[in-house]
Amino acid sequence: MKILVIHTPSAHQTDIVSALDAIKSPYVEVTGFRDGCELLCDSIKEIHTIIVAYSYVSEEPDFIKKLVKHDQLRDIPLILTLGGGDQADIKSFRLKASYQWLPQSFTDQLLFSMILCAENEFSQRRAFRREIASRQSVIGVITQGTFRIRTFEEAEALTTMLALTCPDPDRIAFGLFELIANGIEHGNLEIDHEEKWRLMENNSHRDEIKSRLARPEYKDRYVEIAFQREDNLVCFKIEDQGTGFNYADYLDVDFSSNTKFHGRGISLARSTSFDYLEYIGRGNKVMAIAKFALD
Repeated sequence: MKILVIHTPSAHQTDIVSALDAIKSPYVEVTGFRDGCELLCDSIKEIHTIIVAYSYVSEEPDFIKKLVKHDQLRDIPLILTLGGGDQADIKSFRLKASYQWLPQSFTDQLLFSMILCAENEFSQRRAFRREIASRQSVIGVITQGTFRIRTFEEAEALTTMLALTCPDPDRIAFGLFELIANGIEHGNLEIDHEEKWRLMENNSHRDEIKSRLARPEYKDRYVEIAFQREDNLVCFKIEDQGTGFNYADYLDVDFSSNTKFHGRGISLARSTSFDYLEYIGRGNKVMAIAKFALD
């Protein structure tokens, strides 16, 4: 799998290419969105991340529209590189939490971490799409229920099942999983954001989760998911057994300056999956609602 670096017609991102060489990450280069689209269509199974300048994307918004409309290309994460004059403008950029933002001054390690995060998101999205496609013909319609889960594997299975009850399961699946996963790792298992960041850098995140699930102080904790479907909406209430957190700090995170992705899962759920999201009480319970147009 490769990274696609799209250069602007007027300038090449030589610093990005040098960093990718330094971290030994395979990549392919093109100049301009037209060549980028052609390569993506020709190598649809090879590209897992796109790196492109934000200033170029803002000038040519049709590129992102094409990605979003394509059944397979829309899963590919974007890393947007920032220039000196971009900072003030990005606050109005639509769905900015869906992207990763690489500052003008960056280290090889930061780029490596962003690529690793992008790979995880890409793999998770593709896995849900495969599961949803394989189960659509064998699952009936669930209108309500309450479920308790402990592990990521259980969370993935439940996410697929509940997403299939929705008119647009692909839209719901990734955001729902992010909220349940937050309840497991940050709530029940008390892995804070700084620790998660270090674990991901060392590629030991899932191993640490499995280890903590077996410890006496955590092994009996669960996440409870209450689900209800109505004609034009679905409502999820997700509650973990942790101590909660100051959720106000994470509801409007600016990811153009937050390079450690704190709160990224919450922002992704809000921007890509749900129309309404509210944390309740001390922060260990969240309600998420998605609305759908009636046929």
